[in-house]
Amino acid sequence: MSDASSIVQHVRSSRPQFILMTSSNVPDNKLLLDKFAEYELGSDKLPKIGSGGATGAPELGTPELGTIVGADIINGYMGIVANWGGHGQEALAKRFIERTKELWLN
Repeated sequence: MSDASSIVQHVRSSRPQFILMTSSNVPDNKLLLDKFAEYELGSDKLPKIGSGGATGAPELGTPELGTIVGADIINGYMGIVANWGGHGQEALAKRFIERTKELWLN
């Protein structure tokens, strides 16, 4: 994607309550989030939900995306990732790895 202006303008004029942002790479995420911020549609005004599991884009959960985009812009961007471990799963992951000799999620 080279410019997100037309996408963001269309979203702005339709005035949704939230948006599902399904871009699949860091440059597109950055471009879209920057353009939403430029048009004053930050997550405080327009909640954004991204899906990483279906598109193979686990970068939604990595700290690098926050570094690239900026904490002030990415703040409030929600990510749904089907295969990402979470807090409280450490004991479960350890038992799984010991029993199966396979890695637990990411």
